[in-house]
Parts: sequence; C-alpha cells; structure tokens
Amino acid sequence: MKKNILILSSIIALAANAQSPLDLTPPVKKVTVYLSGAILTHEVQAQLPEGKTTVVFHGLPSYIDKESIQLSSTGDITILSVTSYEDYLSESKKNVRTRKWSDSINVLNDEMERLRNEITIMEAGKSLLDNNRNTAGANNGTNAATVKAMYDFYVHQVAHIDDSLMMMRKKERFIQGKLNKINSEMLEWRSRTDTLATDVEAIVTSEHAQSLSFRLSYLTYSAGWSPIYDLRAKDIKHNCELTYKASVYQHTGDDWNNVDLTLSTSNPEVSQTAPFLNPWYLSFQQTYYNSDKSSRYRSSGYGASPAPVAQKAEMEDHLALNEVTVNNSNAVYNTSTVNTTTNESQLAVEFHIDVPYTLPTDGKTHTVDIKKIDLPALYRNQTTPKLKQDAFLMADVIHWQDLDLLPGEVNIYYAGAYVGKSYINAQSTTDTISFSLGMDKKLIVKRERVRELCSTKWIGTNRTQVFAYSITIRNTHTDSTKIEVFDQVPVTTDKDIVIEVIDKSGASQNTDTGKLTWHISLAPGETRKLTFSYSVKYPKEKIIQNL
Repeated sequence: MKKNILILSSIIALAANAQSPLDLTPPVKKVTVYLSGAILTHEVQAQLPEGKTTVVFHGLPSYIDKESIQLSSTGDITILSVTSYEDYLSESKKNVRTRKWSDSINVLNDEMERLRNEITIMEAGKSLLDNNRNTAGANNGTNAATVKAMYDFYVHQVAHIDDSLMMMRKKERFIQGKLNKINSEMLEWRSRTDTLATDVEAIVTSEHAQSLSFRLSYLTYSAGWSPIYDLRAKDIKHNCELTYKASVYQHTGDDWNNVDLTLSTSNPEVSQTAPFLNPWYLSFQQTYYNSDKSSRYRSSGYGASPAPVAQKAEMEDHLALNEVTVNNSNAVYNTSTVNTTTNESQLAVEFHIDVPYTLPTDGKTHTVDIKKIDLPALYRNQTTPKLKQDAFLMADVIHWQDLDLLPGEVNIYYAGAYVGKSYINAQSTTDTISFSLGMDKKLIVKRERVRELCSTKWIGTNRTQVFAYSITIRNTHTDSTKIEVFDQVPVTTDKDIVIEVIDKSGASQNTDTGKLTWHISLAPGETRKLTFSYSVKYPKEKIIQNL
C-alpha cells in the first residue's frame, strides 16, 4: 500500500513539474538572398519559465535545409536539442492573401445562393400564372371583359417576371465569373507558393524564469535572385550610366515585411569542395586471339579509360586559369549606391539594402536597385555593309572586370529612347566590352559590286575569277565623325585554291580570317568611297562552294 502511494506521489510530482510547450510564431527579420537560395532569420521575444521547456516555432517554410537550422538566444539557457517536422494541419500559412480570397468566396457564394432562391421563386410565380390562365380558359362562363382583363394582367406579370429572370441570370453569370477568377488566381498562387509549414521544436533548460529573445535561421531554396542591368547614354559627349539591379523572387509562403535584406553573389547549390586529381595511368591496348587464331578482337587496357576525363579536366583547368586573369586598370568608375552597402570578400560580394524591404510570397520577380555606376566609355561608329548596310553607334567600356558584375541581360537606352537588349558575359577574358547603342541614321552606307572590274578567265587547267566591290559612306552629321568599316575576302586551307588580294584601299587585313578593316574620319557632309578586289584561282573542273 505504501509502495503504491509512493508511485502515485511521484507521478503527481512529475505532472506538476511538466511544462506545457511554448508556442511561438517568429516573424522574418533578416534575409540574405543568394543566386539560388536564401538564409532566413526569425527573431521573437519570449517569457521562459524555470526548468525544462519545449519551445515550438511555427509557420516556417516546408522546403528548408534541415541541416542548416541554427538557434540562439539572448538569455542564459542551455539548448538540449533542435528538431524539425512538417505540419500539414497548420493554418498559420494562410496569409493575408489567402484569407482575403476565402472571405471573398464566402461572400460571393452567399450572394449566389440568395440569387438562385429568388430565381426559383420567380419561376414558381410564372408557373402559377400559367396554371391560372389554363383554368380561366376552361371556364366558359367568363365574359369578354373579364377575359381581356385577365389577359392584360397575365401579359404584364409575365413580362415583368421574364425581365427580372433575365437580369438575375445575367447577375448569376457575373458572380460565377468572379468566383472562377478568384479560384484560378488561388490555384496559380498555390502552384508556385509553399503553403505547407515546418515546425522547429527545441528543448531548452533555464535555471530561472527570464525574458529573452530567440533567433532562428535556416537555408531555403524557395528564393533567389539574378542580375539585370540598365545602360543609359545621353550622347557621345557624356559617360554611360550603368544601373545594377536584382530580379528577386520568393515563394516561401510568408511575405517578407520590412526585412533587413542582403543580396549575395554566392551560390550554396554549387559544390564548394576543391577538386582532387587522381593519377592518370596509360597502358597499351590488348589484343586477344581465339584458340584457332582465325580471328581476334581488341580490348582497351584498364588504365586507358581515365584519359578523356583527364584531358577534359586539364582543359577546364586551363579555361579556369584564363578566366581569373586580372588586367590592371587606371580607369576610375564613380559609383552611386541606391541605398545599399557593398561588402566584398575574397569569395563573394554582398549588397546590403540600407532601407527595410518588403517582398510578397507570390513567386513573381521583383526589381531591387543595387547601385548606379558612372562608366567612362569610348564611342565609335562601325558598319559591316556585307551583312547590313547601316552604321551602328558603339560604346566600349574598358576594364569592366573591376565592377564585380555577374552575367546578365542589359537593357540599353540612348538619348532617352529604348534601343534593345544586350548581354554581359562575366566569363569573358577580354578587358573591353562593347554595347551597340543603335543605328546611326545620319551615316548613309551602300555596298555594291563593281561589275566592270569583275571577270572570269580560263588559263590552262585553271579558272581565275576576279571580284570587286565598292563601299560608299556619307556623313550627314554637323560634326566630323570617325567610323570603322568591316568587310572580308575569302580564305582557304586547300592548296589547289589560290586567293590574291588585288586592291584594298588601305585597309588592314587579317590574313588568318580575311577580315578587312578601315578606320576613316569623315567631315560634315563628306562622302567617301572604298573599293577592294580579289581573285580566286582553282582547277576548272572543280566547283567552289560559297563563292
């Protein structure tokens, strides 16, 4: 008996000491967005009792890297364990948008039900009139005046009912259309938004009751960003302005309201482990014979297979070495930040947005300005009339590698007008990047074949063809203009084909590619004609492709 009382007392004591879970829904306070993924940091105040407590953090995204969960506090506590699990029954992920949609659907459904009740009553009233009309017609004692009065009443009432039914059905279609639209929006939003929830459960102990703040952080892949750029040029007398922007998306299931936002050029999805070279063994190919020696077959040696892989690795290493080549530059770029602070480390660059930022969880991209850069540019005109008989204004930016740019699309504007799109290839090893600012319509370009200089001759076993072209350029600007003109003569690797340049009007020639380049300066209103010609000799019984 005493033993049972002792056990019962122990159970009561344990029950008395047991703490109920401390449920917290921490808001997002800080976000670091990577090119793919984001670190979310939640902060929340709590009142912690003395002893062991189970703290449950509700409403976190379901798609999180559970190995990345970090929990800390400002209080004097011991964190015994941290675990996470998905909560399929939680209503916490129903944010303001879903609640608004649900409320609208409930209101419209109520309105639809009332409207259909009215339609039912109207249709019943019309049926009643029809029945009364048939009954009155069967009564032979009704005089003409009474029949006319009944007819007028019937026509008036039926017309009123039909008009009312028509308006009600029109309203019914309108309400149904609104319901379909809301349901479609909800379906689309849910298809790209995380509506499940993850709960993080932590067991902590405290020697005394205290007020403290918890900080919870983790990595999720339901967010990311990519760079986009705007390049603006006022005219050829001013520098270009490059606006560095980020296209940010997030579909974590919760809006980020007034968060401390940082954009990082790092990518946690890419392996950060340095590669290791294994030995590359070579061996001879083995030949095996059948017993009758009438046939044989070959088999690669065991050491031969790594060769292509090793060659590929060597090539990638070579490319990687070329990509990290840095050119010294004396160019000065003036940077005007758009409420951002740039922190650069050896491995990545971070752009901290200095004002609180709000991003909804809609899966759409939202533009965040990072900084504006004043770019010294060299302006020039160029034309390739063989491909297009127009001149293009070009802006050359040198030593662009110093700007910490990422590969991305560029929207180009000149003189306040949108010109088109270009692309920044951040992997390029050249120290100059060129942007086309559009066609210069005040430079008129025309390329023609000079027929009187063209000919075909047969000498012995060979045929010789002569080709000649003229390029005419006129400057209608009020200022002098410099322009580069590009054309080409053919090249060959066949010893039976002999190509000779007869005239090139002072152009420089790349003998490997056949490219001709003229650098000319035109005074206002000046017209310049360039001519070039070449001959091609080859055996007359053969036909040359693409000539």
